[in-house]
Amino acid sequence: MERFIDKKTFLKAMVYEPNAHLELIETLWREPDQLIDGGDRLVQKRCVRTTVKWVTGEENYVIKRHLERSRRHQFKQFFSRSRAQRCWDDTWFLIDNGYPTPRPVAYVEDRFGPLRGNSWYVYQYVEGRTLKDLATGLKNQRLLRRYIAQLADIWQVHARLGVSLSDGHPANFIVDATGKMWVIDLDKLQHIGHSERQSERLRESFRSAVNGVFGDQFVVRYGMQKLDEALARTRHQAA
Repeated sequence: MERFIDKKTFLKAMVYEPNAHLELIETLWREPDQLIDGGDRLVQKRCVRTTVKWVTGEENYVIKRHLERSRRHQFKQFFSRSRAQRCWDDTWFLIDNGYPTPRPVAYVEDRFGPLRGNSWYVYQYVEGRTLKDLATGLKNQRLLRRYIAQLADIWQVHARLGVSLSDGHPANFIVDATGKMWVIDLDKLQHIGHSERQSERLRESFRSAVNGVFGDQFVVRYGMQKLDEALARTRHQAA
């Protein structure tokens, strides 16, 4: 079986998993805004992106609509990958390398021949609570160390793959019922390489994320120690 299925016309293009929910795929292809209008609105930080939860009897999904509103962005988008395609490509790259992020299901984009426009991206919904909610007022040291260790492991993958999570917002880390941490927003993932300067960028992004979640300098120092240990393991494995 093919891993993904492509569907194209002069005015539209879509890629999806073969076992994706049939009604979801048909509606996404025919009229994607029906999914947006019929979903439960989730919090979004920018008006150019609308995010909803779409509920089915089997599995739930998150659907993001990316609108290119300014003329400059519209023109730039014509000649590059759509935002949805970038999310799709980056997320599968990370998942294939052991990264804890929800599975992509499909994306669709407006086309005019080779030119691209607005796009919609669908991924699996992960039930859980934000790390920020769980960490607020947390006194359990065992849980605290567990959360810090998981964050350090995530940044270790960043270092190994040469990427950076530039949007390390506290709400982007979800912990499910089993205690596993997920990263749910990869819209601004950057490919930064492996130079010493980029290692410092990773350390600063980690410091910012830990501080944003826990807001405690003792925890930040402990987190930086765990990150340095994780990065040392990465360098040892690469040697």
